[in-house]
Amino acid sequence: MTSCRRAHSRFAAVAPRANPYHKSVRRGLLITAAVVAVLVAALAAVVLLIDVDRFRPQVEEQLESRLARPVEMGRIGLRLFPPAFRVEQLVVREAEGFPSSRPFVSAENVSVRIGLLPLLRGQAHIHSLILDRPAVELVKNAQGVWNYSTIGRRAGDPGAAREASGIALDRLAIAGGRIAVTDLAKKTPRAVYDGIDLDLANFAPGREYQIGATIHLPGDGRQRVALQGRGGPLAPGGIAASNFRGKLTLDGASLDGLLKFARTDSSSGWNGSATGEADLEIEDRKLKGKGDFRLDGVGIGGVWLAYPISVALGVSGDLERETFEISPLTVQGGGGEVTGAISAADAGFTASGSIRNITVPLAAFTEPLKIQTANFRTDRQSAKIDGMQASLGPSNFRGGIGIRDFAAPSVTFSVAIDQIDVERMQKIAAPPRAGGESPGAFRKVRGGGDLQIREVRYENLTLSQVKAACALEDGVARLSPVQAAVAGGSLSGAVAIDTRPANAVYAVKARLERVEANQLLSATTALKNVVSGSLTLDADTRFVQAPGQEIARTLGGKARVRMENGKIESFNLLKEMAILGKFLGAVSAKDPFTSVLALTGTVDIENGVGRTSDLRMEFDGGAMDAEGIVNLADQSMNFRLTTALSADLSRQAGVNQITNLAAAVLANDKGELVIPSLATGSMANPRFAPDLERAAAMKLKRTLPGAIGGILGRKPDKAPAPREETPKQKSPLESILDVLKPKAEPAPKPKP
Repeated sequence: MTSCRRAHSRFAAVAPRANPYHKSVRRGLLITAAVVAVLVAALAAVVLLIDVDRFRPQVEEQLESRLARPVEMGRIGLRLFPPAFRVEQLVVREAEGFPSSRPFVSAENVSVRIGLLPLLRGQAHIHSLILDRPAVELVKNAQGVWNYSTIGRRAGDPGAAREASGIALDRLAIAGGRIAVTDLAKKTPRAVYDGIDLDLANFAPGREYQIGATIHLPGDGRQRVALQGRGGPLAPGGIAASNFRGKLTLDGASLDGLLKFARTDSSSGWNGSATGEADLEIEDRKLKGKGDFRLDGVGIGGVWLAYPISVALGVSGDLERETFEISPLTVQGGGGEVTGAISAADAGFTASGSIRNITVPLAAFTEPLKIQTANFRTDRQSAKIDGMQASLGPSNFRGGIGIRDFAAPSVTFSVAIDQIDVERMQKIAAPPRAGGESPGAFRKVRGGGDLQIREVRYENLTLSQVKAACALEDGVARLSPVQAAVAGGSLSGAVAIDTRPANAVYAVKARLERVEANQLLSATTALKNVVSGSLTLDADTRFVQAPGQEIARTLGGKARVRMENGKIESFNLLKEMAILGKFLGAVSAKDPFTSVLALTGTVDIENGVGRTSDLRMEFDGGAMDAEGIVNLADQSMNFRLTTALSADLSRQAGVNQITNLAAAVLANDKGELVIPSLATGSMANPRFAPDLERAAAMKLKRTLPGAIGGILGRKPDKAPAPREETPKQKSPLESILDVLKPKAEPAPKPKP
C-alpha cells in the first residue's frame, strides 16, 4: 500500500500542470464564438423578423437629401454579408433647370451598403451605393451648366457659400453603365456611350477622394479608356471644381470613338487606335499635363498610313471656360515629323503646325505622296496646307490646298508641277477594284483650283507651259480652259477626265494651231515619220486611256483638219498618177515624197476609224479630192481619189495626143487631165490603182467641163471680169459629178 502511494506520488510529481495562458485563450475564443453566434442570430432574426422594405422611406429621404433630387425606389431586400439593401429599381429624377424627359439616373439593380448597429436599432445609415448597368443622363443647359455640378444643391442655394452637396459615401460604384450626353448650349444631338465602369471612394466634404473610371468604346479590340487618381477636398462647386491628380490611360482606343466622346463631331471619319498614358493635374480649375501615345492603323477618308505614329504632347486648359490647348505637340512616323499645337474651345478645335518629310499613301496610286515641307491649319471640318513642297513618283510640285468636310471633301488648290510623265504615272496607278470601278481618290472629291505644269510627256509628245482651271466633281475632273505649247504650236480648249470607270475616259474639245504634224501623229498614232507640215486641228473627241493600248483604237468624235507647207513621205502623188496615166516620162516626178501646199477636210471618227467625204489636197501642179476611210490605229485605208493636173502639166503629159493616154485618164475641153483612182494599203505603204469603172462612166459623157485654177488658189493672169459675167469655178470632183448627172432633154421647139 505504501509502495502504491509512493508510485502515485512519483507520477503526480512528473505530471504537467495546467497553463493559465492557454486557459485564457480558450476562454476568449469561446466568448468570441458566442458573440459571433449572437450577432449571426441577431442578423438572422433581422432578416427573418424585420421587414426591411419599411426602411424604404428613410433611404429615399437620405438619398434625396444628399442628392438634392427626387428619388424613387422599388422593393428593398436585405443581404446579410456584408449588410446591404438590395433595391430592385432606383430612379433619380432630374433637377430643376435641366429640361429632360429622362431621369438623371435609373438602374434595375442597386446595392445600398448600410450600418449594422443602426440597422439593429431600426435606422438606415447609407455608406455606399453600387449600381449595376445604370443609365445616366448628363445634360448641359442653355446657360452652360452641367446637371452633375448641382448634385446636393437645390434651386436657390447660394452655391459657392455652401459646401459641395454634403454627400458622404464610403463608395459609389457603377458597373457596365450607360451615359448619355446632351449639350443644349451647343445644340448638339444627344450621344450615348455604353460600357462605363466607375469606382469612387471616400467621397465626402473636406476629404480627399479616390476615383477609378473606365470607358469601353464601341468596336473591335480592347477599346479602353481609363482614369485613375485622387481628388479633393471637394470644392463648393462640386467634383468638377475640385483639384485632381491622376493618370489617363488609352488601351487600343479608336480615334473615331475618342473624337465622338470628346464631342468634336458625330462622324469624324478617322480610323485607327491609340495606346499610351498621360499624367494630369487640375488645380483651381486649371488643367496641365503631358503624355506619350502610339497610334496604329491611322486613316481618314480612305487614306491609310502603313506605319505607326508616336505622339508626345503637353496639355493645358481652363475648365471653367472649357478651353484646352495641346502644346507642344510632336508627331513622328515613317521617318517624318509634324510639330504644332491644337486648341479646343466651345466652338470646336483648331490645329496648326509644320510638316517635314511625311509619307502619305494615296488610294489611287501604288506609290505614296512624299511631303518634304508644308505648313498646315485644320479644324474638325476643314484643313489648309500651304508652302507645300512634295513629290509623287517622278513629279515634284509646290503650292497649297484647302479641304472642307472630310467625309465628302470639297477642295480648293493652286499647284505648280515640274513634270508629268504619263507612262510613268500609269505604271504607279492602283489596279481597278473588283466590279470594274477605279479606286480613284477623287470619287467623293469636289471643288477646283488652278494648275500649272511645266512639262507633260506622253511617249514622244511633250506639252509645255500647261495652264488650266480645274474643277472636280464626283470622280470627274474638268480642265477648262486649257492652254499649252505643243509640237511647235499651241493648244487651247477643254478636257474632261472621268476616273470612275476602270480605265479613265477622256473627252477633249481642243484647237491645235500650227502644230508640227509629225510630232503629234508619231506620238499619238502608229503613223510615224510619214506626214509633216504645219497642222491646225479643231477636234471634239473622246477616248479611253488603257494601259498598253493606243489612244487611237478607242478614239471617237469629229475633227476638222488643215495642214500647210508639208510633206507626205510615203509616196509622190504626181509620180503615182503619171504611172497610172502612162505619161511618167513626160513629167518631172523624181522626189520620193509629195509636197503639200494645203490639206483640208473633216473626219468623223468612231472606234479609231475615220471617215471623210471632203478631203482635199493641193500640191504643186494639181489638186486631189478624196473620200473614204482610214484606220487611225493601224493606218490601213481605202480611198477613192480624183486628181486634177494643171494645164501646164497636162500639156507635158501629152493631153493633145489624147489617144496615147491610159484608159483611166480623162481630159476636158481646157486641156486639163483628170485621173480617177483607188488608194488602198496604208499611209506608210499605199497602193494606187486606176478607177476604171468611174473613168468609163466619165468617158460616156465625152468631156469634163470646168477648170481647176480656182481650187488651186492661184490668181488669174488677167483681171477678172465682172462677177455677173464670171462663171463659177468648180472642183474636179464637182465636175465629175456634173458629168455623171443625166442631162435634161432639150425643150421641143414650138410648132409654127
